[in-house]
Amino acid sequence: KEWFSDKRHTIPEGVSIHKISNLGFDLNVKIEKTNLPGYEGKVFVGRTKMPKTFRAIIKKALSEKLPKLTATNADKRILLLEKNSPLVGYDEFTETIRLVGTEHPELAEVDEIWVANTVPMESEKVAWFLRVWPDCMEKKFKVKLA
Repeated sequence: KEWFSDKRHTIPEGVSIHKISNLGFDLNVKIEKTNLPGYEGKVFVGRTKMPKTFRAIIKKALSEKLPKLTATNADKRILLLEKNSPLVGYDEFTETIRLVGTEHPELAEVDEIWVANTVPMESEKVAWFLRVWPDCMEKKFKVKLA
C-alpha cells in the first residue's frame, strides 16, 4: 500500500511491470493503468493468471459473432464484447484476440473490437467503452446511465 501511494503518479498509462522489494521478498506486480477522464480513480487487485476459460470465452465469442458480422454489408465493422469482471484487463482482451484470432480469417474484415466495461454500471451508473483491437486503449468513452 505504501509503495503504491508513493508511485501511483509516476506509473505510466497502459500495462507495466514493477518490482516491490521492501517486503522481505521480491514481489513483481503487473499494473494496468487506464486514464478515464472525469472518473475517480479505483484500484483493483487480482490474481496474476487468468482462468483457462478466458481464452475459451473469447474463442467462442469470435466463432459465434464474426461470421454474422462479416456477412453483413457495411462500410465499417465493429465487434462489441463485454467486460463484467475487474480481474480481466484490457490487455488480456487484446492479447487473447491476437492469439485466438489466428484461427478466424474473418477477423481481417473487422475494423475494430471494443469492450463495454459493465463493472461500474450498478454501483456508479456508468459504462466505459474502450477499443481493444487492433490496439489497446487508444480510444475510449463513457456513457452515464439514468
